[in-house]
Amino acid sequence: MKELNATELRELINLLAPLRSLKETAEKNVHLELFQGTGDLTVRSYRGLRGRALKILDDPYLEALEVDVRENTTEQEKVSQAILAAGQLLAYLEAITGVRGAAETHTQIQTAPHIIIQTRGTPDAQQKQILDMVGRMLEEDDEQAEAAGGE
Repeated sequence: MKELNATELRELINLLAPLRSLKETAEKNVHLELFQGTGDLTVRSYRGLRGRALKILDDPYLEALEVDVRENTTEQEKVSQAILAAGQLLAYLEAITGVRGAAETHTQIQTAPHIIIQTRGTPDAQQKQILDMVGRMLEEDDEQAEAAGGE
């Protein structure tokens, strides 16, 4: 790898925040199933950031971080590939620049309700009614999901 001057180092450091943002946003979109229609933009954004790094570093490893998009690649596959490649590129650039965790954030995504039922002091018959009702509701949700195409 070539010796970096101050300008090149600064340019690489400037790639860290948008690269991390791309990775985190794409991950959220996959977790929340909001990736439809974002695959091409995600790949194009990743390729732009990778291209800027390639111009500065001219490193063969960066060539290996190309995403493999074909005619039949789905939106989710495009976004997933970009997430993987962006994470690898981010880790590589952080190692080179010595800047670790730039603009790092923690995100917690909950995709299903969390239900707590306190039944202490409730008679057994009422506890059974509550649990039966919850069971029926969950079965109805499963049936609706199957009717909607297995989502």
